[in-house]
Amino acid sequence: MKTIEEKAKEYAKPYRGFDFSEAPALDVEKAFIAGVEFGQRWINDELPKDKKLCLVKIQTGIHENIEVAFYTKKTNTWSVIANCYKSSNVTHWRPIELK
Repeated sequence: MKTIEEKAKEYAKPYRGFDFSEAPALDVEKAFIAGVEFGQRWINDELPKDKKLCLVKIQTGIHENIEVAFYTKKTNTWSVIANCYKSSNVTHWRPIELK
């Protein structure tokens, strides 16, 4: 599997010109990496829409687990497989995009 930086260089390859100017390609690489970082960010200042599938960080004592869950707005709970955690135990979340 290629690193994000390798994929960014590959994606920016068509922007490398014959005038030996690297500026457009470097801008494309930076934008590609910024997009990946944005997509991988953890959210902690808002809750997801109802029944949205997410990855969640759950604080349990001194440990932090990452689980797949969905949030139910009506009951203000996160459902993780067969367990329910109160929203105070979920510290961060990020959406899982299924396409």
